Amino acid sequence: MKFNALLDVDCVAVESDDEVSVLLEIEAPKHPDDAGRPPRTLIVVLDRSGAGSCSGRSWFER
Repeated sequence: MKFNALLDVDCVAVESDDEVSVLLEIEAPKHPDDAGRPPRTLIVVLDRSGAGSCSGRSWFER
């Protein structure tokens, strides 16, 4: 997998209310059996609220 992220700014201030746009590029390796499969949609959700935290455990421990 190849991941690339491009921001619309060079510097982001911590604890600021600025809006930042990011372009995420994800490239999966080609597989010979995938020739007939239709493309898929990927949705990314970023939650900074902290409401999803679970007693200090990280998301993969839930």
